Amino acid sequence: MSKRAQSDNSLACSFCHKHQDVVGKLISSPSDYPRAYICDECIAVCNSILEDDKTCNKPETGSVEPSPEMIQVIREELRLLLYDIPDSDIKIVAKILHALV
Repeated sequence: MSKRAQSDNSLACSFCHKHQDVVGKLISSPSDYPRAYICDECIAVCNSILEDDKTCNKPETGSVEPSPEMIQVIREELRLLLYDIPDSDIKIVAKILHALV
């Protein structure tokens, strides 16, 4: 049997080299040359790596300093919001703002 015919009969993952009969699913690349395959187990490992990268690259809450422009926008929005608050609720709003700081 030629090497080409043998490889067609037993497809394997291009990453972990497990044969199609020992993995749940083997997915083929869209192009014929070079033909590549990836199994469901390797996809799960890739997804895990990508999820880890997302959590590692997230900025910590409060660790990013807002730009001066953003501070100005926030001040203006707060001013507009506070303008509409009735005097009877000012003490409650002050307590909430104090807790946020």
